[in-house]
Amino acid sequence: MTTLKLGTLVLAAAIAVLFLGGLFSAGPTTSRAAAPPPPGQPVVTFCRGRRCARGYKCINGVCQPRGEPRICGGFVGIECPADHLCLTYPGTADAFGRCVHL
Repeated sequence: MTTLKLGTLVLAAAIAVLFLGGLFSAGPTTSRAAAPPPPGQPVVTFCRGRRCARGYKCINGVCQPRGEPRICGGFVGIECPADHLCLTYPGTADAFGRCVHL
């Protein structure tokens, strides 16, 4: 009788641990798309460890259009070509910007 009670208690504890572990470790079951950036700001796609879309190449960990870099700033560590200026976006603390021809 004692062995039966102990076995039932162990089984109930194991089920409770599995149930609670599944609730807290799985997180939300639905995935939500990221909010789009504010108007006028680029979509920054990071590429460390993965490939960029066709027509883009990975420069300093950021997918950039082939040719001259268009996304610049201190966060991505990309400088514009000599005849361009890095115009940073408001509210980004000079982290992101775009290269503008002088």
